[in-house]
Amino acid sequence: MKRHPKFFPLPTAQKTKLSFCTTSSEEHNKLIKLREVGDFDTLEKYAKEIVRFDLSLVDRSDIIILYINTDIHTTGSYGEFVTACNERKPVMIICKQGKNKIPIWLFGRLSHKYMFNNIEELIVYLKTLAFAKPDEFDKMLEKRFTTLKYKI
Repeated sequence: MKRHPKFFPLPTAQKTKLSFCTTSSEEHNKLIKLREVGDFDTLEKYAKEIVRFDLSLVDRSDIIILYINTDIHTTGSYGEFVTACNERKPVMIICKQGKNKIPIWLFGRLSHKYMFNNIEELIVYLKTLAFAKPDEFDKMLEKRFTTLKYKI
């Protein structure tokens, strides 16, 4: 029987133990206000909780799917990407503007064969991976990905 990987959506709208700490627009605006008024101690407290929570999701995931919209500045998502790569977890990237608009730096951390123009391309890849035979499965994923192994 195959082991099904765990997926946690990143970024998440789930709350941490701090009720203030979510990724909703309202909460994000509160954080921006803290920065604008110079309340850096409070901002740092909440930011650390957000980072800790988001990176814990990466730690618990078997695979990461990073959605990039190059019109939006997503520092946290890139931090999660780097953490997942450092943990040798499979990362798949979808870019709203297309694969040819994915930031160049990411090509230095991840093979282009795990980058996709849209969700449909990624779904085709994941379905192929899900139904692959052991030798095909291993060829589709790099050996550095330690969290996914073919299981019968």
